[in-house]
Amino acid sequence: MSKKRIKFRFSWLFIVLALSLLFFDSFKNFAIYFIVVAIHEFAHYFVAKKLGYKLGKFYIMPYGVCLNYSNNVFSGNDEFFISIAGPVINYLFCIVCVAIWWMFPETYYYLDYFCFCNLILATFNILPCFPLDGGRVLVCFLSKFIDRNKAIIITLALNYVFSFFLVVLFIVSLFSNINYSYIFIAIFLFSGCINPKKYSEYEYLTLGVNKRKLYKKGCPVKILAISSSVSLYKIMAKFSHHKYNIVYVILSNGMVKVLSENNINNLALKYSPMLSIDDIVCL
Repeated sequence: MSKKRIKFRFSWLFIVLALSLLFFDSFKNFAIYFIVVAIHEFAHYFVAKKLGYKLGKFYIMPYGVCLNYSNNVFSGNDEFFISIAGPVINYLFCIVCVAIWWMFPETYYYLDYFCFCNLILATFNILPCFPLDGGRVLVCFLSKFIDRNKAIIITLALNYVFSFFLVVLFIVSLFSNINYSYIFIAIFLFSGCINPKKYSEYEYLTLGVNKRKLYKKGCPVKILAISSSVSLYKIMAKFSHHKYNIVYVILSNGMVKVLSENNINNLALKYSPMLSIDDIVCL
């Protein structure tokens, strides 16, 4: 099995914002903004990797990497923690900046724009709309009470509500100080309802990993012992990429079943990574 290439692209909205900062502001501010977006995305990446996922397709928007809301690879709790990680790290950096200002007031000039970008990026991302992080968090919450597809429809409806509200604010601003950011954000939120398949997608870290070269050279073995009630994706999250993984599954009756890394991957592909060994036995 060949290793799947990662698809990487920038949205036209990101390009427009980047050019605006470069030509109408400064390269310094563009660089700071880009660093803040990178920090935001690293938080998503770090939490996702710890939970056993990777980004297979990158689609960069002005606020970071937006996710395909039709992608159901996550468990509910994992989706929540991955989504909230970006805004949380941005708010933490804001707190760090304030703490530094308190101790060293002269640093305000150097950190003010960095703090401002973190604050704006985090606050914008927690809006309960797709494809923002807040939209995915809202779906996670609503899915505990209603069907996920219905939760998505409700969240997408909020896109239209916020878009309409921002258009009204833009019209009002025409009679005083024109604020083009209102209409820019309205268009962005409205476009979030269209063609979600182009957005970024997460995959499991272990599915599709090619280890043939490791096998030719000879590689060490990692042995795990885990309960049969644990989901397959959580088992795969513990796999080592540089070793061959063997799992001793402790069944509910106390007996032990030995499964190889390939066995676990095949079960995840055939059934669902969300299922446990117990679930599969009962099918």
